[in-house]
Amino acid sequence: MYIVDIDDINLSKEDFAVIHSNSSLIVSYLSIGEAEEYRDYWQAGWRRGSPLWLDNENPDWNGNYKVKFWDAEWQAIIISKLDSIIAAGYDGVYLDIIDGYEYWQDLGVSDADKYMVSFVKNISAYAKNRQPGFLIIPQNSPELTHRYMDDIDGLGKEDTWYHEDNTPVDIRDTNKDLQALDKVIADGKFVLVIDYVSTKEVQCLFIKHARERGYVPTIGNRLLRTIVELPHC
Repeated sequence: MYIVDIDDINLSKEDFAVIHSNSSLIVSYLSIGEAEEYRDYWQAGWRRGSPLWLDNENPDWNGNYKVKFWDAEWQAIIISKLDSIIAAGYDGVYLDIIDGYEYWQDLGVSDADKYMVSFVKNISAYAKNRQPGFLIIPQNSPELTHRYMDDIDGLGKEDTWYHEDNTPVDIRDTNKDLQALDKVIADGKFVLVIDYVSTKEVQCLFIKHARERGYVPTIGNRLLRTIVELPHC
């Protein structure tokens, strides 16, 4: 499976044919919890509060803005992007910023988790109606997975065992995540895990942990600008 960004790669119908002839799948990234000013939907003059669903810029990612993802206008933008992904020939979509609901819960929107679950379910229903078998793969927020298990085909998860500096994640957080990820596997779906680790020793431990539980591991750097080859362990 290849996971790419439709806006970063210009694939022809012939390219898709080659990928599929090798029994491979290709999935496009799609952020549904933040707006990105480098996307084709972004309009000059947009700022916090204009449009009404646009909120603060993410301090960790320049050009990415929190959104009221339950807003009908924002959801229409996402459906339009989804239409483009389906029409181009992709086999699925990799949904990012599912955890965006936490930002709004911290601001007092108590039902933000319900809004996100509903959004994922609606995306799935729309896409699968247009293209049966289309893959829906949310990333992170495994605590929500049981609420849309029937609507997804797999789950992506970052930073399950290790932080970016190669130090272990708090074992309590890891174990909580593993319980949810194991349920995805038990339901006959796949789990893709990525930890941003850089030393061979930690990379091999991460790969061992993942494969023991039936997950598919990969390693990357946080900006995902290069492919990191899995080490021989």
